[in-house]
Amino acid sequence: MATKGLPPLQRALEFLRKRFTGQELVGIDRAGNKYYRWSEKNDFGEAVEKRRVSVPGADVLYEPTRLPPEWRAWLTKTRAAAPTAEDMERAEQRAAALAARVAAIEAREAARRFRASALGREGPDLASFTSQLGAAGYGDTGGAKPGGSSGRDGGGGGGGGMGRQQAGPAPPPPPQQQQQQSGVGGGGSGAPFQPGVWEPRKN
Repeated sequence: MATKGLPPLQRALEFLRKRFTGQELVGIDRAGNKYYRWSEKNDFGEAVEKRRVSVPGADVLYEPTRLPPEWRAWLTKTRAAAPTAEDMERAEQRAAALAARVAAIEAREAARRFRASALGREGPDLASFTSQLGAAGYGDTGGAKPGGSSGRDGGGGGGGGMGRQQAGPAPPPPPQQQQQQSGVGGGGSGAPFQPGVWEPRKN
């Protein structure tokens, strides 16, 4: 029973509590919180187990997150049996191991930030990276591209504007236009050929 480790006076008080209220002391955590259970009948006459916690100095208003997770699970009936001393000891060991891992991660992060600050910057220098890309010919850096003269952009560049690319040979006219220019028969009068209008030449 949970009252075995209590002083005689508290043991007597818990005995009287159970005798007159029916509330049985189930356990006490390291913070001194006491956990009780008792039985009540619901509207259908069925016996239902009730559970509560008594927090020193705040029996009604208390912060549930400050309670151990194992006891919170018992209060909400997620856990059927109350946690034992061995359960609480294992839980404390897991919490201590987790705290040690978190401390190691924070120490590595602090060392990384110290090295970064010693080098003069917290993270990657994006401005320097962008300027290096511009010097290598990537992106618009506002100046001439590497490689000397502007080449296709107009050579000597007249008129203060950007030069135009050198035009190639003009494409040949379409076949219909060629027929109109050459006339009928190659050596004719030069009149354009119109279908259905042409008549043979009279002697």
